[in-house]
Amino acid sequence: AGGTLCLPPPNASHDPAALTACLERLRITAADLPPSLLPHLALAQLPTHLRTVVIGGEVCDPAVARRWAQRVRLINVYGPTEATVCTSLGRVDPDTWSAPLLGQPLPGTTYRVLGPDLRPTMVGELYIGGEGLALGYLNQPRLTARRFLEIEGERLFATGDRVRRRPDGEWVFEGRIDRQLKVSGRLVAPEEIESVLLAHPEVTAAAALPGPSGELVGVVETGGDLDGVRAYAAARLPAWMVPHRLV
Repeated sequence: AGGTLCLPPPNASHDPAALTACLERLRITAADLPPSLLPHLALAQLPTHLRTVVIGGEVCDPAVARRWAQRVRLINVYGPTEATVCTSLGRVDPDTWSAPLLGQPLPGTTYRVLGPDLRPTMVGELYIGGEGLALGYLNQPRLTARRFLEIEGERLFATGDRVRRRPDGEWVFEGRIDRQLKVSGRLVAPEEIESVLLAHPEVTAAAALPGPSGELVGVVETGGDLDGVRAYAAARLPAWMVPHRLV
């Protein structure tokens, strides 16, 4: 369409003012932003040439989504990495948006909602099929066999996402069937964090939980120093998996 792809400077994702200035300076017409960033951007200060905003990777607060949809064309996208990231999308209605709708599957993509018995149901786990499906996990045949299944002649990926199919054809995200979390758009397995915390010699119990504002909280039973436990975890986990606070 003649557009130019622009990448913001590294500090922009952590500095709302810098991001707004970047959108203005580069005359951005469409932006892909994490939902958790939207509440920190002042709608009144957005440049007028910004017409479309794409969000995805985590659930956006409905009130925030409706407010943004009154200012721009807000598109909510959904899809796991194993299906080449984006598998469906839908436009946010500024008046009626009240639940995390997945939108409609893209061409070449199929959705199925299946129960534990792998039979179709209105509420259950979402399975994705189609041309964008990955071949599997590199050097992990057991995990590939567990998550990529052939059902009724079609190869499908078990997403682990619990969805509900509405009578009007919409797909509603209702959380995970396991303990995985989304933190700032990134998928986090709490068990991985807990195993690292428990490896600390002075930690006898640990849990990784979502906080009230979406932050990652580590709860530990220890006779040691919390700063020491946090430093131990920071040396062994990616920065985005280190709990924002320990209690």
